[in-house]
Amino acid sequence: MGIALVMQDRRDAKRLALNVPVEINGQRPGLTRDISATGMRFQSEQTFEVGEAITVEFRVGGKPDRATGTVVRSSERETAVRFDRPSSVLALN
Repeated sequence: MGIALVMQDRRDAKRLALNVPVEINGQRPGLTRDISATGMRFQSEQTFEVGEAITVEFRVGGKPDRATGTVVRSSERETAVRFDRPSSVLALN
């Protein structure tokens, strides 16, 4: 008899696999891997610390957005950030 582990998805919003340019803290370029109204995962040559506050600027469907958030995961080339407030551009997706 085995034990089955079930992982619950804790995301509050639908995540979209989008690759759009993102500007981080007004200067560091990156590229999103996925994005939702409550956060994003992006690639960048820069590294970020978990807990670091950052600002990201991006365009989805021609609509610009700017969000502040906190880094929740970070590796050598990929970072995940949770937005302080949901993105107005992505809130309806």
